Amino acid sequence: MSLDPNCVGRVCGRYHAAADLLCKRWSVSVVAVLISSETIRFNQLRDAVPGISPKLLVERLRELERAGVVERRITASHPILVEYRLTEKGHALREIVHAIQVWADRWGPSVRAEGERTRR
Repeated sequence: MSLDPNCVGRVCGRYHAAADLLCKRWSVSVVAVLISSETIRFNQLRDAVPGISPKLLVERLRELERAGVVERRITASHPILVEYRLTEKGHALREIVHAIQVWADRWGPSVRAEGERTRR
C-alpha cells in the first residue's frame, strides 16, 4: 500500500470521508456483528449491540447502506422479512474490525458490567 502523493503530510479527502463514516458511534460495532453473521434481522442486530437505540441503529444502517457497506434485503412473505448483510465492500472491513479487537484486548478499558468501565 502506498500513500497518495497528493495527501502526504495532511489528511486525504477519501481518508477523511471513510473515517467520518466508520468513526460514528456504533458504526464499527454494527459492522462487527454483520461480519459474524451471513444475514441478520433488525431485532437480532439491536440485541447484539448493547446500548444502541432502535432509532440510532436505523440511522447507522441507512448510512452504511448509502455508503455501499450494508445491503438491506426484503423478503415478500407474511409478515415481511427484512434482513441485513454486508456487501463485498463491507466484508473488506474484516481486517480493520479484527485489528480494533486486538487493540481493545490489549489496550482498551476493562469492562466490569454494562456501562461501568475501568482503566488498565
